[in-house]
Amino acid sequence: MQDQSPSSMTEMTVDVLVLGSGVGGLVAALTAKELGLQAVVVEKSARLGGSSAMSGGGIWLPCNPLIESLGVTDTPELARQYLAAAVGDAGPSASPERQAAFLEGARDMWTFLQRRRVRLVHSWHPDYYAQLPGGLNPGRSVESDFVDGRPLGSLLAKLPPRVAPLVTLSRENGSLYRGTRSLSNFWTIMWAMLRTISARLRGKELLSMGRGLVAQLLLETQREQVQVWTESVAAEPVVENGRIVAMTVTRGGEATLVRVRRGVLIATGGFARNDKMREQYSPRPVATAWTLSNMGDQGDGIKLGMSVGGATALMDQAWWVPVMHMPPDGRVSFVQYERCLPGSIIVDSAGKRFFNEAVPYMEAGQRILQHHVEVLAVPCWLIFDRTFRRRYVFGARAPWVTPRSWTRSGLLKMAGSISELATQCGIDASGLNETIARFNEFARSGRDDDFKRGEVPYDRHNGDSTNKPNQCLAPIVRAPFYAVAIYPGDVGTCGGLLTDQHARVLTDGGAPIAGLYATGNAAAPVSGTIYPGAGMSIAASMVFGRRAVQHMATLEFDPPVGV
Repeated sequence: MQDQSPSSMTEMTVDVLVLGSGVGGLVAALTAKELGLQAVVVEKSARLGGSSAMSGGGIWLPCNPLIESLGVTDTPELARQYLAAAVGDAGPSASPERQAAFLEGARDMWTFLQRRRVRLVHSWHPDYYAQLPGGLNPGRSVESDFVDGRPLGSLLAKLPPRVAPLVTLSRENGSLYRGTRSLSNFWTIMWAMLRTISARLRGKELLSMGRGLVAQLLLETQREQVQVWTESVAAEPVVENGRIVAMTVTRGGEATLVRVRRGVLIATGGFARNDKMREQYSPRPVATAWTLSNMGDQGDGIKLGMSVGGATALMDQAWWVPVMHMPPDGRVSFVQYERCLPGSIIVDSAGKRFFNEAVPYMEAGQRILQHHVEVLAVPCWLIFDRTFRRRYVFGARAPWVTPRSWTRSGLLKMAGSISELATQCGIDASGLNETIARFNEFARSGRDDDFKRGEVPYDRHNGDSTNKPNQCLAPIVRAPFYAVAIYPGDVGTCGGLLTDQHARVLTDGGAPIAGLYATGNAAAPVSGTIYPGAGMSIAASMVFGRRAVQHMATLEFDPPVGV
């Protein structure tokens, strides 16, 4: 850090300096505008939105009116009970004070988003642990409605490119994976195709999920004339009398000293792409090759906070998701419905199941890592048969379509018998045969006596309602049999700077660092080591980004001079 201003620099003064253009940073900047403060958003990448724009875009908002429209009653007390039951005692980042602040802020967030003309729809997802006290089904998650990106103008090209061929809501993805197993699935697919084709013919750039949410917030920053800088790197915090009063921002090769009257908000994401930090903090084995986070997730904000005395928590945690290297090119793909739909299992090197394959994705990643301590489980193996492949989408490929290049690449194993498949994968053959025989009995009876798969709302939501007697269980009996290696990937790390209920970064002694705040994946999570519902990380990033600026607005001090 520096203790005096370089005389050669251009200088400017703002109330709030926001580092990172994900949803937490954008909400913070709009909150500043609403409170009469001047903010500038600094993004180091050429792309806007960070991992938020690459996500499903869900927002876990208790007590939102869209729940009521589905005939489900929510109250602040129910939401408090649910967080307490799901998260439990997970350390200072998930303290009762922080959870209470999140719940209070979540109710305010709905009103804020409506005032900012952000259009939302219910996502239909249950709370991930809806069986716990206070859990709801349908749950508390909402998501961006479809939005035309053309009004963004030049900013549209700064969003991450669309990857999926169809423009969908996250709530439609289950139907896409189930193929034509029911008439409702069929019509969902048809509507998605018609929607996508119609938008193209009309010249519309239809956005949804994370891209839709970020686009709607960016439109608001445009309307409010909030400055958003891309390809700009913030470094060298200036500290005076224990408070951060300025930072150097390099933009287009020119350094600017940005003085701050109120504070700096770190909303830069985690460190999922930083090999050195993952080696230091993440459990073994974890690799940057297995992450789905954005390429800029290098831990810059966390390192900045640590450099001025910020404490950290839960640095060994991530938003874990099972992933596979998708054939034939080996790109990393999130494994969600493939492990939840009936007719697939996950086994370790001994050929044994070791958890309910249909649990929420963060828990699934944790189970794989925990089990690997005892038995080789990285990689573990997703096993399925011909019936499963003919019924369901696999890795965005339609049923029945399994290119030969997939098996030639070696990333997808295929064999005429279970024993042969086990040999190809290096799995104990007798163990795998025994496991599949036992699982097939469970599937026929409709009851998983080992891991209770299909007995809670989250399992059933991701299953196949046309499959009886259990919509999450089906026997694995028809050759050819298939296997794909599964790894403990993530969509970003979630451990980070320890903050209080106002999002102020704290020291090891628990004192706030004046002028420094953090939110999103740069801050240790309010939900601890649990992911309680679709969009919890995005909701927390938005809530604490807004609370940070609301707290800054209460501060009274003279503007920094002569730093």
